[in-house]
Amino acid sequence: MKLLLLATLLCLSAGAAGAHPPRGIVADGRGRVYFSDLERIWRVERDGRLTMMRPGVAGRHVHELAIDRAGSVHGEETSYDPATRQWPSAIWKMNPAGRVSYVVPQTRSPALGTGLWRDVRGCTYLAQQDPPPRGPLLFRRCPRQAPELLFGDRADARAFRQILFSNLGGTAIGPDGSFYFRHGATVRRRFANGRIAVAATGLPVENFGIAVGGDGALYAAEHAARRVVRIGTDGARKVVATGSVFWAPTGVTYRSGALYILEAGQRDARADPAFRVRKLGADGKIQTLATLPPGRRQRQATWLWTTSSGSRRT
Repeated sequence: MKLLLLATLLCLSAGAAGAHPPRGIVADGRGRVYFSDLERIWRVERDGRLTMMRPGVAGRHVHELAIDRAGSVHGEETSYDPATRQWPSAIWKMNPAGRVSYVVPQTRSPALGTGLWRDVRGCTYLAQQDPPPRGPLLFRRCPRQAPELLFGDRADARAFRQILFSNLGGTAIGPDGSFYFRHGATVRRRFANGRIAVAATGLPVENFGIAVGGDGALYAAEHAARRVVRIGTDGARKVVATGSVFWAPTGVTYRSGALYILEAGQRDARADPAFRVRKLGADGKIQTLATLPPGRRQRQATWLWTTSSGSRRT
């Protein structure tokens, strides 16, 4: 269990390992973008204004976001209870007006297969991966049905106990309903007919966001390399966005012909983080939509890019 927890909490990137920053970013049909700064949820209006849509609660982290057809944003919420050494988790839903309700109340024992990503049948997906020698697992939970193991070793699945509602790696749903899930260097695709194939491999061993374009191309945030890579259906690769010494991508989402990129920046381990949202248009041009500078209220939501003396935050 300790190894499973460590694998869930840590970013498996090359170099020094630290707890991963949020990768949660989604866009609605009106061109508005929502993102997490780890505790708070912000909306970037079409004119670039930043609106705080969901205030943060110290210690309750939101790593992943999803959006439904009605434009409601769904997020997981995770905290740590030192008294019990457990990780209470919940799933909330926020409608476009900003009203928040809990879809799954806080629990210390999540039902297997319960997650943010939901298909047209109302089934949810959860992709997790134990440390080697165990491999990745993909579960699905449909209404009024027992959870199903869709991918992975059955012995590993029997030993697995769900702790969180968030996926270990980046996930996405393609335009044809295929579910994509990233584990380390590989992204797999589960087709609507149940077939599972490797969509991309050879990525950096890290677990940041992915997105699928309207033409089926895969976009992957390569955080350590500070870039976003497009992988076509023919396997051809192209760097479509690069960060800088300060900025590095953590999450990506695709909507209406545009790719939206969430970037995080932190000058050193003592500084507050900053966030930036950029848009890659169909014409290949990149524009910065909004920047959230660091501030005192964010200090409770900082993470360590590198670790020292064994201390980590998530």
